[in-house]
Amino acid sequence: MPIRTARPQKGRWWGALVALALTAAAPAADGPGETGLRFEVPGTFVMYNADEGAKAENAAFVLPVAVVPGNTGPARNIKVVVDASGLAGVARVSKGSGNNCTGGGWVWTCQYGTLDNDGESMPPFTLHGVDGTQPGDSGTVTYTASADNTASVTGTTRMIVGGPTLYGPEELGKITGVEPGKPVSLTPRFSNPSRFPAQRGIALRITAQGGLVLTARHRNCSYNPTFTDAWCTFPAKAAPRTAYRTSSPLTFTAVPGELTGTLEYSWSSGPRRPAGLTVRGTAPRSR
Repeated sequence: MPIRTARPQKGRWWGALVALALTAAAPAADGPGETGLRFEVPGTFVMYNADEGAKAENAAFVLPVAVVPGNTGPARNIKVVVDASGLAGVARVSKGSGNNCTGGGWVWTCQYGTLDNDGESMPPFTLHGVDGTQPGDSGTVTYTASADNTASVTGTTRMIVGGPTLYGPEELGKITGVEPGKPVSLTPRFSNPSRFPAQRGIALRITAQGGLVLTARHRNCSYNPTFTDAWCTFPAKAAPRTAYRTSSPLTFTAVPGELTGTLEYSWSSGPRRPAGLTVRGTAPRSR
């Protein structure tokens, strides 16, 4: 499915979801049966898209803290101190949506209480965009967890300004007369109305519901085991103020006994594969 340029479409568009990858940092406790803490935090996190600038607001960054598995005792009075001063020039921060984090400026402290062989997650702050940033601009957030009865642990996350927001059609329309077992086609399209190119390539996320199954299974796509969820990458660098469509359509089928179904798709710049999509396609690679 090579990407071809299409005429810009009139009407409203909706923004693609920003994908992110989680990496776990799990230092072990000092000895068997002792209490220890670990972070299960993003190694990198896309804060906002460059074209959003100062209008961007993101409260999705959270800090999961857990007790190291196998420990016999709880970690008492856990607190996490977060230093976001490394974001100066690329983002601003304000109070988050939770009630257990306090602070101001760049430093925030979150109270996690006592954990006994489990974990807790809190949003330390809300991120805000800054005008004038470019895709790939970044900074680092550092954080330290401590408790009354265990050693402190420290972690870092690289916070990135994402590429341009890519827009697909707000409504995909209605397809009637679909017969179970017979393939139906849909051609994905998107627009990049910003002044930034998508330098790192683009990704397409497809979700089928209500008895629809994806049947176009390309090698550059990853699927869930039921072939109702897919993520495909394209090396194309979407140019600014340009609209595109795929040269080959998506194909899907309906299963017997279902009366209605939905198929949704979204695009993102700076592709990162979502978790759970472990089945690779075998059909010729789309380009």
